[in-house]
Amino acid sequence: MKEKYRLSELMDEIRKDEEVKKQDMNRKLSQDQIRKMLKEMKKK
Repeated sequence: MKEKYRLSELMDEIRKDEEVKKQDMNRKLSQDQIRKMLKEMKKK
């Protein structure tokens, strides 16, 4: 039982990690998009 419990805890940690990474990627993406938009605005 202990082994199983540890494993599920590990999986939870990994999932949390993935979520954080996704959020970071999204943040980066949106920043890039904002920069692009600003560049486009300056052109006009």
